[in-house]
Amino acid sequence: MFSNAGLSIWPLFGTANQLLAALALLTISVWLARKGESNVFVRWPMYFMFLVTLSSLVLLIWHSATSGNRIMALLAGALFLLALVLAREAWTSLHGASAKHGEVPLPSAAAYPPGEAQGARVTSSPPGGHRSASSANRRQGEEVD
Repeated sequence: MFSNAGLSIWPLFGTANQLLAALALLTISVWLARKGESNVFVRWPMYFMFLVTLSSLVLLIWHSATSGNRIMALLAGALFLLALVLAREAWTSLHGASAKHGEVPLPSAAAYPPGEAQGARVTSSPPGGHRSASSANRRQGEEVD
C-alpha cells in the first residue's frame, strides 16, 4: 500500500529544515544588531548552520547526480542557490551594506535621551485636522493618535 518514494526526498526536507533554522537565527541576529545589542551568541551558530547545510547540499547534489537522480539533483541545486542568496542577505544585513545604499538603519538604544521611552511616537492629525480631547490632553512624550 505505501511505497518508499518519500524516503528518497527525505534528505532534501532535512536540508530545507536546517535552512529554516538558519533563517530564524539570521532574523534574531539582525534584530539584535539593529537594536544595538550584542548578537554574537546567535550569529556564530547561524554561520555554523549555513556552513553545515551548504556542505550537506553539495554532498546531496553530488550523490544525486552520480546516481542518476536528476530531479533530486536539480531540486537540491535550487535549494543550494536559495541558500546562497540567504547567506548573501545575512552578510549584507549584519555588516551594514544596506546603510551604504541610502537606507537609514534603526537607532540604537544609546540614541535615546535618558528617561525617554523608545517606543514613543507622534503621528499626524487625522483627516480634517481634529483630535479627540483625550489625545490632546496627554502629556508630552506619550503616544499621540
